[in-house]
Amino acid sequence: MNIIILGAGSTAISVTEIILSTKIFNIMGYVGTDIENKKYGNKIIHKNIPFLGDKETLKNIPKKKSPGFVSAIGNRYYRELAFYEAIKSEFIPVNIISNKSSIENSSNIESGVIIFPHTHISFNVNISENTFIETNVVIESNVSIGSNCNIESSSIVSGNVIIKKNVVIGKNSVIAPDIIIGKNQFIMPNSYIDNNLPDIERKEIHE
Repeated sequence: MNIIILGAGSTAISVTEIILSTKIFNIMGYVGTDIENKKYGNKIIHKNIPFLGDKETLKNIPKKKSPGFVSAIGNRYYRELAFYEAIKSEFIPVNIISNKSSIENSSNIESGVIIFPHTHISFNVNISENTFIETNVVIESNVSIGSNCNIESSSIVSGNVIIKKNVVIGKNSVIAPDIIIGKNQFIMPNSYIDNNLPDIERKEIHE
């Protein structure tokens, strides 16, 4: 299956390496911002993979030629924007999961999810679309993670936790068992969260 990568920064390069190691998808190229378009033009970005252009390029790529995409942008907000713009352009989000991570069969992973190496997903975990899970993360049993979340490296999400949409959990953080993290929360790195956190209201990019 042919895919494009949304993003052209360090996160996109790291995701590229996961894709190449799994040998499931063929990467057509990178699609980035206006600034990245001015910087890279039609240059090769990484391992003979070209920069295709800015988001307007999506309109010019035949869907039969490149039906798939992954939003490989480290910033949670901009990744969410790019993800839903690509869906509006009728591209299909794919999952990029390192073959060096372990996921129990009883867990459910929706579309557009990225999972970096050396992460463990335990039993009965649900991960919603466009969520980004970094290296050395442990997600214990019966956890629900909403859409458009970032779980940064070396974090632990204990059992029976609910993480609502648009949440960032900073690196080296621990979420205690049975906690609810409300939508749009930002957990600072090295945090220990042992109390529920409320929703934070903001204008939604995607309902």
